[in-house]
Amino acid sequence: MIVTTAGLGRTYGRKRAVDDVSFTLRPGRLTGFLGPNGSGKSTTMRLMLGLDRGDGRTEWDGQQLRDLPVPARAVGAHLDAKAFHPKRTVRRHLMMHAAASGVGARRVTEVLDLVGLGSVADDSPGGFSLGMAQRVGLATAILAEPDVLMLDEPSNGLDPQSIQWLREFLRAYAHAGHTVFVSSHLLPEMQLMADHVVVIGRGTVLADQSVADFVDRSTSSQVLVRVADTAAVLGAATRAGLTAVSEGPDGVVVTGASTEQVGLLVHETGQPVRELVARNASLEQAFIDLTRDAQEYTGGEVA
Repeated sequence: MIVTTAGLGRTYGRKRAVDDVSFTLRPGRLTGFLGPNGSGKSTTMRLMLGLDRGDGRTEWDGQQLRDLPVPARAVGAHLDAKAFHPKRTVRRHLMMHAAASGVGARRVTEVLDLVGLGSVADDSPGGFSLGMAQRVGLATAILAEPDVLMLDEPSNGLDPQSIQWLREFLRAYAHAGHTVFVSSHLLPEMQLMADHVVVIGRGTVLADQSVADFVDRSTSSQVLVRVADTAAVLGAATRAGLTAVSEGPDGVVVTGASTEQVGLLVHETGQPVRELVARNASLEQAFIDLTRDAQEYTGGEVA
């Protein structure tokens, strides 16, 4: 299912929390939704689902969500880790959602086992830890095997093994032909999980591209080349308008250029290359570079 947002907007008092947000989510792809605190991620997700009133429109294969015969089979969402009655057992919670989406008891049991809640299915979740509550939310979202999965910070409270399981599950779900949209602040984890990213800052879209392309745009990406005459390479880089510094007796680190460009620079100096290797920025560094001026809440300098 293709999900298209067009001109989403929401104002709280004098603050424009979400402003003209437009992007497309495609099946077979896990899209990460990134942004600093207060950037509008959760509000955008709520607007997409019709949980908040605002501007713009979201279409699910060209239709409004309210016009679909069984919305729960189109989209499963987990936006709040404690979105359940604390006294109702986990099984009864899922059975209630199953009845609304036409899912049988067998699927409820299957999902309980899948997310690791089989042993506590008949317990009330009011005293669950955050990680266990996240499992309840995920179970609810995937219950009807929806075409689209939307999760807001699903890794919060999970231990490392559970985070790894979640990553593998979501990637498999997306690559089986579903559309998966996940917000997270765990950027190293997102780099392992996502195929594509949408980055938002101060309520506007800053980037909408593959993870590889997003990381490549970072000014922190560098190329290390080792040669006999480093001075010649430094001079060639300067003439080409690139930033280059020496590293060790035979190394030059060039910022903002591809390995191919650096190789051509060395070729111009007429000497052989001893080593040529890219030092790509991480998703985290690329995100920091892009959103440095889009943070509303920043800490002071650390001594």
